Amino acid sequence: IVENGLKKKIFKKDKDENVIAKFKKLPDRVVLRADGTAIYVTNDLAYVKKVFKENKVNKFVYVVGGEQELYFKQLFQIFKQLGFKYDVHHLNYGIVNLPEGRMKSREGTVVDADDLIMKMEDYATKEIKTRHDFLKQTNVEKRAEVIALAALKYFMLNVGPKNNMIYNPRASLSFTGNTGPYLLYTYARISNILKKARSSKKSKINFSKIESKTEHQIIVMLADFENILKKSLDNYDSSELTKYLYNLAKTFSDFYRDVRVIDAEKEIRETRLFFLNCVREVLGKGLGILGIESLEKM
Repeated sequence: IVENGLKKKIFKKDKDENVIAKFKKLPDRVVLRADGTAIYVTNDLAYVKKVFKENKVNKFVYVVGGEQELYFKQLFQIFKQLGFKYDVHHLNYGIVNLPEGRMKSREGTVVDADDLIMKMEDYATKEIKTRHDFLKQTNVEKRAEVIALAALKYFMLNVGPKNNMIYNPRASLSFTGNTGPYLLYTYARISNILKKARSSKKSKINFSKIESKTEHQIIVMLADFENILKKSLDNYDSSELTKYLYNLAKTFSDFYRDVRVIDAEKEIRETRLFFLNCVREVLGKGLGILGIESLEKM
């Protein structure tokens, strides 16, 4: 690729015989060293072409930190210079700090992901045992793992990708507020209500019985799920989806607080249970898209 670029005079050699790409509004970029050594650009030129040719993908997204933004601007310009008509995108993300500050390898403050997850599982285990002291150890361990990963993933995905963040492990594990465990709790709570109600899926739903403000809010929110997914995808921003799921969970809580469900008159009861089932389904799908496993019981 580089040799063809030289032949077509797309690339040039500098005084040191390095092959370079020149741009109008960006600094020049070496694409191959004088001694023939390949560098990141050389590899990316070959790799992206290989991916599109062999895997027949429609779009290729680099998920790399924001400090590499200039590099990708240059790389994508080189694609254009070479006539590559590939749909490529750089999804850059901000830095994740801990409450005590930025991690620094020289100072030995780097936190290993596995160690952090184990620490989160310990926090989750203690929280579960304060609520359910009768659970078997195997059940506690499984739930702690799911809750810990939900807390970690949701906290990260709830921040726009370009923004820096401070990750607070204990705050992310809260069962109230805008957190992964809160959404898991809401999902489990609805599952428990539906189990107690033993609603028949064949029951006729009478939508004329919809009266409360929160019921109308839930209808609008459920109908918007597909649009939110598209918006999140188009903007490469998972926080669009996390905010939606949190607002849906909050609206459900308001709904369940304001109206009678299980002990309501039969037609109203079945309609409201249908609503609960829809909210549960969307919460489960949304969490699954975020890579978060749902729990029937918390």
